Amino acid sequence: MPTLKIPDEEIYHDVHGSGHPLMIFAPGGLRSELAFLRRRPSNPSAPAAWIDPMKALAGEYRVVAMDQRNAGCSRTRTDASDDWHNYAGDHLALDLIGRADNRDVFHKLAQTWATGIREERREVDDRVLNRFCDNDFVFSVSREFVRQCRIPMLVMPGDDPPHPTVIGEEIAELAPDAEVLRQWKGPEHLQTTIARVTGSLDRHTPP
Repeated sequence: MPTLKIPDEEIYHDVHGSGHPLMIFAPGGLRSELAFLRRRPSNPSAPAAWIDPMKALAGEYRVVAMDQRNAGCSRTRTDASDDWHNYAGDHLALDLIGRADNRDVFHKLAQTWATGIREERREVDDRVLNRFCDNDFVFSVSREFVRQCRIPMLVMPGDDPPHPTVIGEEIAELAPDAEVLRQWKGPEHLQTTIARVTGSLDRHTPP
């Protein structure tokens, strides 16, 4: 697997196919890693109940996915200046979650992530790690940002505690150029999901 080496950071990633670049974000929250595109973070022995974009989309696009910083095989320094802009910078250098009635769920996930960081970096202050779980809505952006975002979206609302349906529905309502696919999880919806995803990408990919 290729490694992007930038100051104080190594980001492990994988690339499939060719064509217009398409960045894929794996599930897992702060522990997001490539492996979770093919298996469930909550049950590693179970296959994923969603499409594998590395396979389904590589015929027309250059699909890029990564182990997020300090997850999987990616490693980077963590200090008091870090925030969600650091994660965005990682993604841009290589080329839907949210909070509703699930505060306890994310607290547990964040604590698992933070425990792993502390084991490797004893010098990291707890206050630095806790900052990433303090935001509301979708953590990295505000509702006002979504209202003003003109980028076309295909919203696929989740249906489990880390991915509340209400958050997906709210994003679809707020975003000015959004369409919604509600039935997408499970093998019975796989072909329809692939068709909707590829159709949306085809319509909005620059020539």
